[in-house]
Amino acid sequence: MRSPTLTVKQMARYVSEIRKYAKQLDEAANVLDLVAQPKQIIDPNDPKFQAVVLALRFIQEERHPLSDLTPFYGSGVYALYYTGPLLPYAPIAGSETPIYVGKADPDIVSVKPIEQGIRLYTRLVEHLRNIEKVGLYPKHFEYRYLPLGDGTQVSVEKVLIDFFKPVWNNEGGCLSGFGKHGDSASTRANKRSSWDILHPGRTWAEKSEPKRSHNEVLSDVAEHFALNPVYQTMAQIVERLRF
Repeated sequence: MRSPTLTVKQMARYVSEIRKYAKQLDEAANVLDLVAQPKQIIDPNDPKFQAVVLALRFIQEERHPLSDLTPFYGSGVYALYYTGPLLPYAPIAGSETPIYVGKADPDIVSVKPIEQGIRLYTRLVEHLRNIEKVGLYPKHFEYRYLPLGDGTQVSVEKVLIDFFKPVWNNEGGCLSGFGKHGDSASTRANKRSSWDILHPGRTWAEKSEPKRSHNEVLSDVAEHFALNPVYQTMAQIVERLRF
């Protein structure tokens, strides 16, 4: 029974102290125990574990030329890969490190691709058009995708972005803005994105002031690749992508 003389704040502090000492006692018991403890217990029901497993499954999917994109059903996760000659992207050109990772939510959460709609295809078409608008060549890009039927695309996308830190992603990258669909009249005051500074050509983006100079953005890209690993082979990914 709780003491009526203790405030809620005092009770919370005591509970925190008790839990801290209980943890210390548990750690001391493990040290004294002659039977070794495993370094990790895998729980197959842990959503993060499932997301990592699906991410590993994703990288085994075949890569396709973006220039040969044709309609297909399904939602899930996808990635774009750069294979061209542009110097800023030389570190990842032809590698297993994607330049961009994204997801496509289904029309209906279902294991039937037709019910999911053509969500993955639609997103890839949008990216293809943006690439063409700025004078990049679709033949210099490949894509990989994994249809998912249980709504796990959000968690799998996060694992892939956290691991690869693709340079075109807002999260973890340094060239934000690629995935934007266009600014409305109410948001035209926004600064021009780093991606649009390096790759001018989207009409709606040209209406806003750049937030950095072209040389500053190039410097950001070089620093990004200097700080983040680039994976040349699938074996390197499998070795390091862990739960």
